[in-house]
Amino acid sequence: MFEKYMLVDLFSGSYNEENIGHEILNDQKNPITGKYYGYLPPHDNPNILKLGAKSTDDFIDDILVVFVRKIYDISIDRRIIGFYPSTRIYKKAQSGEELSRDFKDKDGSIRTASYSMESTEYYPVSSEFSLVIETQKYNSYMFRKQRVYGGKYPELDSIIYNYVKRLINGEDLEDDIISQQELQEISGASEQAIQNAPKRKILFENRTSGKKVLRNPQLTKSAIIAADYKCEGNASHKTFVNKHGKSYMEGHHLIPCTLKNAKDIWEQFGRNIDCKENIVSLCPICHRAVHVGNQDEKRRVLSILISKRLPDLQEIGINVTAEYIFHLYGV
Repeated sequence: MFEKYMLVDLFSGSYNEENIGHEILNDQKNPITGKYYGYLPPHDNPNILKLGAKSTDDFIDDILVVFVRKIYDISIDRRIIGFYPSTRIYKKAQSGEELSRDFKDKDGSIRTASYSMESTEYYPVSSEFSLVIETQKYNSYMFRKQRVYGGKYPELDSIIYNYVKRLINGEDLEDDIISQQELQEISGASEQAIQNAPKRKILFENRTSGKKVLRNPQLTKSAIIAADYKCEGNASHKTFVNKHGKSYMEGHHLIPCTLKNAKDIWEQFGRNIDCKENIVSLCPICHRAVHVGNQDEKRRVLSILISKRLPDLQEIGINVTAEYIFHLYGV
């Protein structure tokens, strides 16, 4: 998913001792273009050669940029506060004029923020779900220049990549458990809601762990009811009986209901992936297998689910292939 990345340390350094800092606009969607324009301290001068650019290039695309800040003023540790998943990074600072990038500094003067990063998406990360980077484990001075290029600390690279992937894919298992508990208490969707679901506009909600696709849990319950409260990964798998006298089963979106997947499918096919045709009924074992199983186990369970759901997806106009779905799970 990511080939190159950069950590950017915000709201620190000598400039910020006397000034607000141009980076206050990094997490704000520009009202004119709808994009995010990020300032890279200090002075918007990234070394794009370290990101894979050629010496003749003026910019490089598809870079993951992860923003961090101090946990508290005197700490050297950092926590992740947000990221651009796919960024264009310019060699030189770009003018912020005519992009509504004016701000009032601490001395009352009006400044125009330059930028060297441009992205169509920004994922905020709340402190509750943030990853803490223990600076001492790597280098006490690693953020002295306020940016760290991927490749310098391989162990940290792996941690960052896995963390960002989980946020993008919405793999918050604790949150999922809560959703599955709520699922036991609701009824299925109406036939009209089921029929309208694939064509309804995608809606989003802001959660403590970041922006999410707004789902209709009744559609998930309908998929479980249609499966007669049995596991579609393996019908012989037994669970326990819930307080309503039904076998406990969990709902899973075969095409994971992430921001990226939802937008991609909508743009390509005009369909919402939060629909009954894209939801399978799974026992907890098979559900966890497709999330955290090894490659062989994931592919085994997914092969069964794809054989059952792919015709339904294609029938409603989501004309994806089995290999496309395998790719979404990295198998």
